[in-house]
Amino acid sequence: MKKHFFLIALCISAWAFADTPDNYYVSVNGKSGDAILDALYSKVADHNDVGYDGLYVLYKYTDTDANGIVYDIYSSCNFTIKTDECSSGYKKVCDCYNREHTVPQSWFGSGLPKSDVFNVYPTDGKVNNQRGNYPYGECANGQKCDDNSKAKGRLGASTFSGYSGKVFEPDDEFKGDLARSYFYMCAAYRTTTFLKSSEGEVVFTYNDKKTNLTQYAINLFMKWHREDPVSEKELKRNDAAYNLNNSDAQHNRNPFIDYPELAEYIWGNKKGEKVDLSKLKNAYSGVSYDYPIVVQPSSGTKIGFGSVNINEKNTQSFTLKAAAVTKDFTLTVSGTHSDFFVVSPSKVTAEQALAGQPVAVIYQPTQTGKHTATLTISSSEVVDVVMELSGTGRLAGTGGGDEMPDGDYVKVESTPSDWKGYYLIVNEQSGKALNGDRGNENADKSMISVEINDNTIVADETTNNAAFVIEEVSGGFTIKATDDMYYGITENGNKINISNEQILNDISISASGDAIISGTGSLSERKLNYNTAGYFRYYTNPQKPVQLYKKTGDVPSELNNVVEGYTIRALQGEVKIELKEPASVSVYDYMGRLVVTRTAVSNFVYALPQGLYIVRIGQKAEKVLVR
Repeated sequence: MKKHFFLIALCISAWAFADTPDNYYVSVNGKSGDAILDALYSKVADHNDVGYDGLYVLYKYTDTDANGIVYDIYSSCNFTIKTDECSSGYKKVCDCYNREHTVPQSWFGSGLPKSDVFNVYPTDGKVNNQRGNYPYGECANGQKCDDNSKAKGRLGASTFSGYSGKVFEPDDEFKGDLARSYFYMCAAYRTTTFLKSSEGEVVFTYNDKKTNLTQYAINLFMKWHREDPVSEKELKRNDAAYNLNNSDAQHNRNPFIDYPELAEYIWGNKKGEKVDLSKLKNAYSGVSYDYPIVVQPSSGTKIGFGSVNINEKNTQSFTLKAAAVTKDFTLTVSGTHSDFFVVSPSKVTAEQALAGQPVAVIYQPTQTGKHTATLTISSSEVVDVVMELSGTGRLAGTGGGDEMPDGDYVKVESTPSDWKGYYLIVNEQSGKALNGDRGNENADKSMISVEINDNTIVADETTNNAAFVIEEVSGGFTIKATDDMYYGITENGNKINISNEQILNDISISASGDAIISGTGSLSERKLNYNTAGYFRYYTNPQKPVQLYKKTGDVPSELNNVVEGYTIRALQGEVKIELKEPASVSVYDYMGRLVVTRTAVSNFVYALPQGLYIVRIGQKAEKVLVR
């Protein structure tokens, strides 16, 4: 899960948050359970109704960046405020944005929730339509809207306990935002029923003329609330919605953005306890806890080591960060392949966990194949944190070993002077890549799903195993898979053929950035495409084009020189560094201890707990505050 922290370069002025007004929530003091909702209702229910059309005006303040680009929770499209409103409908993802009722209007009919900015977000029109009136949930095998890589979220059968119907699962980076929207709806519309459709009954109850959440919704939204803390975007949105100096604003606040821990007193592990507001930490000052909890990492976190040569090591690291603990932690590795993984240290004291303890996990395979194990972080005070470990052992020189550069895959947009390197063959429209780790002999139908952001695909075990080596040879180019088999077109129909001997291809990049991969000689009219049936083949008639994404990192040793071109930012809870050219990136805590290091990367993404860090890019260092 992505966690929302706030990353601010110390020399840069950030958004000036207004903070929660004094005594705004004084009525909740001494309350417990549902009585907290009653107290919040008396504060936030009465607010300025901006009107349905007025939402588009308010979005200028609540949901756009400094350049007027809309923050869209359902897509990565670049919509411009006002210009890209859905005034004449839409046909596909990225056509326009409209207004999404997180609590659908069919659940309550007409009335004020229709134009409440804490319930209605600007979203891509096509994905909004896909979501429809379905409740939120989790669906492991859900479908993205039109298989478009820019669409966020997916629709499918619920895989979250308590409900098995169809649900819409938003991206991880917005799950906490939406959970807090639903918490707000329970407070601001305490006396409104949301049961006018069967879908509403999945999420809401209405007893004694008071609205609350079902047990399914409590379990789901508390999970999202905890795993995806309040973000800088939410703080800005909360302030902009409240702004008393703006007649276009709503003039109330979301209590669960201001004080996230209030949710624990109503539905969570502090239910039944009375609130002492003076002891709650306001989100504008950073989230804190007065009960034992592991803040970082979260259960379900996956650590992938990619492909590693036999008897060689690959080390990944994370930080164990806890709050309000007094007992020590034990870290153990279990599972069929546990002998290939080592965790260090295996014991972490409470004091170390409170400060944030770097932990290294080492993968050293002694045999070929895919290996998995489970890392469990346990203490008598908290629920176990269970992480998944995976790696692939390979013989040296067979592809995917340590000769593969340590970097992500970046789109090739023009024909290079030197083709040699590792590539993914991708159809961007479907978000699919041809799989070099075939798993079966039907090469053209073997593929993986990829997520493309800013012309970049993040490298992991799956993508590295799917990569191909392109080499220039006499008469053309060869495309070699990770198992030393060559891919291309032969006289045997239009299918992708594989051979242990070289198959020649012609390769170039078109002006539009598509890869032109064809046979040679008499087979040159057959081009590798992604067909309408949903797999890769060579065709004489153009179908859906393919693109090449090259793995970065195969750069000269001058890598450690100062790199001038980079940006550091927080992208919904992850530290993200984008570089104009590959470089080494290392992160140290303020005590000088190494947290993580990566070599030859163009895009660096890493989750960090609260604290002050030193980020070294090449030979240049930056102070970064995560809070």
